[in-house]
Amino acid sequence: MNSFLSKPIEHDVLLGLIDLVYAESGVPSFDSDVISGKFKGMETVLVDILKAYCETYPKNKDEIKEALAHNDPALCTAAIHGLRGMISNFQSRHILDKLSSLENSFLLDGCTNENAGRIRALLDGIDQANFTLKTLLESLEAGRV
Repeated sequence: MNSFLSKPIEHDVLLGLIDLVYAESGVPSFDSDVISGKFKGMETVLVDILKAYCETYPKNKDEIKEALAHNDPALCTAAIHGLRGMISNFQSRHILDKLSSLENSFLLDGCTNENAGRIRALLDGIDQANFTLKTLLESLEAGRV
């Protein structure tokens, strides 16, 4: 880490550094508290968005895999862009930054082995991170009863 914190510690600066280090850690994740806070008072909207995402994500992932199989960088770029749009609802800076970088890489370099490996690894991480979203959806639906 090349950053500096002086005393007294400024909490905003500290939180910014924590976010930066976490984003560089390589762990795709979603924070259900942050997501819930963003949609406070609009839980019905959040449930609808989560349901739509859970239904659409597997199709989007398959579209990316199909684009890779057919060496189609334009389709891959479009599918990554769509995935980035869906995930933007959930405030995961780390995932969004990686998707943005990959979208640009596919635009510039096409379906290279490196780009294909990076998107596959990220999709595997998103698959694991989606557990948080599914758990949040279940808890919101249980609270509606």
